[in-house]
Formats: sequence, C-alpha cells, structure tokens
Amino acid sequence: VFSKGYAKLRPEDPPGLRGSAALLSRLLGGPIIRRRLKESVPGLHTKGVSATSACFDDSICVKLSGPAAYAPEMVQTLARLAKNPHFTNRELGAARELEKSELLELQGSESTKLAQRLVHLAYTMHPYRHHPLDALDTIDTLTQPKLLAEAQRRLRPKNLILSIAGGMDTNGVLIAAEQSFEELHI
Repeated sequence: VFSKGYAKLRPEDPPGLRGSAALLSRLLGGPIIRRRLKESVPGLHTKGVSATSACFDDSICVKLSGPAAYAPEMVQTLARLAKNPHFTNRELGAARELEKSELLELQGSESTKLAQRLVHLAYTMHPYRHHPLDALDTIDTLTQPKLLAEAQRRLRPKNLILSIAGGMDTNGVLIAAEQSFEELHI
C-alpha cells in the first residue's frame, strides 16, 4: 500500500531523470497495465481487476487487485509487464500533461514550498535529493527511450517480490508465477 502524497515527497528520481518516477507511476498504473490486462485475458479488465503503481527509489510497486479466480492471469500480466513495459508517445504525452498540471497547482502552496525545502535539507547527501517540483522544467525532456530504459531498470531487479493476498488456490498461483516469470527469463 502506498500513499500518493507520500510518494510525491520522496527523493525518487535519479540524477538526469527528474520526473521519471511520477511519469512511470502514471503510465504503469494506467494505460500500460490496462493494455496488458486486455492482452492477457480478453475481458479481464472488465471483471473487477484494477491496477495501481508507484515508483520508489530504484523500484516500482505494481498492484493488481481483483477476484481471486483471476490471480494466475494477474500474475501472468505482471510478468509480461516486467518483460516489456512499452508505452506509446501518445500515452507519454497524456501522462506528461497530467503531471505538469498537478505540479503547477502545487507550485504556489506554502506547504509544498516547505516540503520542497525539507526534502532539499534532509537529503543533502542523497543522489536523489529532489522534490517533484524540481522536475517541472525537465519533464518535457524525458523521452520515450529514456523512460523505457528507466522502467526496465526498475522492473527487473534481482530482488523481485511478488505478494499475493486473499482466499485463492495458492498452489495454482505459485505455478502460474513460476511459469510466467521463468519463461520470461527475468
């Protein structure tokens, strides 16, 4: 579970890629995962399966929620996403405009200015020491290839963790996870 407000205050962008975490969170929790759901099992996205995501430091948290009966399909979808997190320039443009409009709204807020100053002070020595407002002037420079490379770097760590909760056939889900992630060589 993550809080968007909490994620917005984290120093989560590597140098030279300010704004990448927010854009990847929007893309992976939005159009990309919905397309993957449609590709994996036609109609799955209409059966109560939803997706959210957030980027934290060098990782991405993708959460799929839905009926337990669809757990194996959701696991397969996550594996495909990890292998190929492709998104279109149109999807990137829409995510970019949403992010910029939210940042512009925050820009004048005194509490946001204080949060920005605190991040700069608290993370003085941290290489990711930037507040989201620092990304306002660089979001347009984040190209599709740069973001795809960053998504792949964050999605393919050696410490991939798959958490499953709820009343379901755990053996079936485990088999689906082993097959899905093993066949993709992740």
